[in-house]
Amino acid sequence: MNLETPRMSFLRFLSDRFAPSTLLAGSLLLTALPGLALPVTPENLGLGLREIVTDYHGKPEAQAQAGRPSRQLLSEIEERRGVTDDEGRVLVEIYLSGKTPLSEFKRILQKLGVEVTAEVPTYARGVLSAYLPLARAVEVARLPGVSSVILSLKPFTNVGTVPPQGASVLKTDLVNGTNCSGFCGAGITVGVLSDSYASATTPPTAADDVASFDLPRAPNNPLNTQSVVVIQDSGTSDEGRGMLQIVHDLAPKAKLCFATANGGQPNFASNILRLADLALGCAASVIVDDIIYLAEPFFSDGIVAQAADTVAGRGIPYFSSAGNRESQRGYLSDVRLIDDAAGRALQGNGENINFALIPIASSAGGFHNFNAGAGTPAVSQTLRFSATGASLFFQWDNPFSLGRVDTDFDLFLFSADGQTLVKSSTGNNLPGGGTDQPIENFNASGLSTALDYQLVITRKATAAPTATKVRYVGFSGVLVREFFSNNTPITFGHNSAAGAQGVAAYFFQTPNTPEGFNSPGPVTIYFDTAGNRLASPQLRLKPDIAAVDGVNTTFFPPGGDISQDPDSFPNFFGTSAAAPHAAGVAALVLEAGGGPGSVTPARLRQIFQSTAAVHDLNPDFVQSIVKSSSGRFSLGASAIQTSAVGDTISASLAVTDPNAFKVTYTGGVGLNQLTLNLASAGVVFDPAGFPFTVSPASTITAAQVTASLSANNTTLTLTFTAGAFTSGQTLIFGIDRDLVAAYGQTAANNGGNGADFIGGQVTGQGSTVVFIDSNGTNFTGRAANILGRGYAYLDGFGLIDALAAVGALP
Repeated sequence: MNLETPRMSFLRFLSDRFAPSTLLAGSLLLTALPGLALPVTPENLGLGLREIVTDYHGKPEAQAQAGRPSRQLLSEIEERRGVTDDEGRVLVEIYLSGKTPLSEFKRILQKLGVEVTAEVPTYARGVLSAYLPLARAVEVARLPGVSSVILSLKPFTNVGTVPPQGASVLKTDLVNGTNCSGFCGAGITVGVLSDSYASATTPPTAADDVASFDLPRAPNNPLNTQSVVVIQDSGTSDEGRGMLQIVHDLAPKAKLCFATANGGQPNFASNILRLADLALGCAASVIVDDIIYLAEPFFSDGIVAQAADTVAGRGIPYFSSAGNRESQRGYLSDVRLIDDAAGRALQGNGENINFALIPIASSAGGFHNFNAGAGTPAVSQTLRFSATGASLFFQWDNPFSLGRVDTDFDLFLFSADGQTLVKSSTGNNLPGGGTDQPIENFNASGLSTALDYQLVITRKATAAPTATKVRYVGFSGVLVREFFSNNTPITFGHNSAAGAQGVAAYFFQTPNTPEGFNSPGPVTIYFDTAGNRLASPQLRLKPDIAAVDGVNTTFFPPGGDISQDPDSFPNFFGTSAAAPHAAGVAALVLEAGGGPGSVTPARLRQIFQSTAAVHDLNPDFVQSIVKSSSGRFSLGASAIQTSAVGDTISASLAVTDPNAFKVTYTGGVGLNQLTLNLASAGVVFDPAGFPFTVSPASTITAAQVTASLSANNTTLTLTFTAGAFTSGQTLIFGIDRDLVAAYGQTAANNGGNGADFIGGQVTGQGSTVVFIDSNGTNFTGRAANILGRGYAYLDGFGLIDALAAVGALP
């Protein structure tokens, strides 16, 4: 029996006879003709989409709403675990037949109102993710280039009770496909190193995670019944289990292994190699850790870094957390020595240090000068410790444990008034009786978290040192309050090995904003593994990449749930959470590439970096350039450049930095007034935290500018004395800023001093800048971040994209 209506026959004739563009015109015309029966819903609409489309056409009230589904139909889509956008379009996966060139096919979809959100042309014959108007579903399904159109389900089925919140941001849900019909890590083994895996006895335990499918092994797990292979377990927090949950969320078919990183650097390095060992039952295809030993070398590759390089040399990609310490947690400098006598002569002449408390033997080789510029040397640096458990590790560029340490530095920590020596570290670092390690350290036990302290660095011997660099990194609450930079490199150790990929973090709910606590790079290596100084130091662009953090686990960290998501599961923050996300994506890429070893670590790094999202190339900096007129021959044109610097540390000097803003004016008429409106950026001024303050470096003086704030503190207006702000002049000033409460901060948090917030990092819209010249004319612009592709010191090459990475494979 022929069930086709005349309209259906005509549509089929168009489909068989004419090119897609002609079919498009015919089908668009026919859908507008009244009284014609709609064709039978095609059978290549899958996973409930066919039923949804049939119900849609059977409910005239839905079509009366400009093609939007009715409320009842939206409930049906939700019940089927489908996804809709604000326009009522349904998220689908369109699998291609290869009969139509992709570019032409996408053009046809666009004319039909279909929004393509992602594409993987190399998967099968090509697949698109798209938002599809239900009114066009039949037409799309019958296009010559379509194999099938599948309802894209929420990607949480059969993975566990905790939803994989990072999946949609990294697009692993699209790579996985519905019910793991795509790439889910099959045939790939991921090894994880952390503190422990199954030490906890308080529910939820590792066994509970298996039963809930948050980890594999359960016999009724539809995707993975393989047990986690445990090489060695030691510790108490089970942070490694949280990492394994993240890998399992993204690559649910991957085999998982665990080994502790506890037990010292040698045990850590050994367990890296054990995870790669087939004889021990793992034979990892990908390895990831979230550990840093505080004494890992800054200027060379230590034992753990070399182990990471070893497995990478065997074709196993290695990932490691880049660290959760911002630029103000450390210091890096050329060695600048002034002799002992000159240093001690500074007492009462720029220094309040009681130098009598420093033994002559410790300073015989001189004092380090913190002042890199002109003027009086500074041999002390102000620090603060926000926690009594804080510690500081100081190193210089000599090789570790190879008999080649020839420079010996000491550390002295004084009270703020310089009269009390509260800490010192004066060990013998030389070989032949000393440690043969270029490192000194102290902790903050017994120190006040409310007081400043002064650090002094001395050198013992008078012989010319070979060390040219000094560096320290603070842990758990060290804050540098003098002679610091917003881009001081902090990341170090095995995450910066040549064969490893250091991973920075983005909060999954704000994937355009790198976490402010990311440890920035780059890293410079001065020695080979034999301790020979390299003719040219090796600059490594670390971190390499970024992935998401802040996602749910079943238990870690205990009591760590946040208010920004609607559930009660703990949220796992830090680069410790980002690193396993990167490893999970790597497992998918390896499966897509053909299995273990199919994509070399170097190639995988290149793929991740070249396909990462566009990001801010200059963190902690934002600018606005507003011009009064345009045109090649304009006369009397004025321009004002406004820039801001600052990091996101709430305790940072960015709060009280009088050099945070810089305004430069060029033009022929002069500047009368400048207005900065932060409302669109979600930021307010907080004069209680730090009032408007003109910097001593400003050519416009405090007497030449009057500052006023709007009632809601969103707008700062600066009015200048007539004739003061002429071409070439510069205003430099500071004032505290805070994110508004809608973005998770309050004024008390001082959470908005990151310069990128002014550029619209959290809202997508930069602050408004208005200036009025001496002619009384207004000109307006916006502050903007510098976006693009490439390396940035805070997040490497940016947030990885699983879909694009798989699509980059041949």
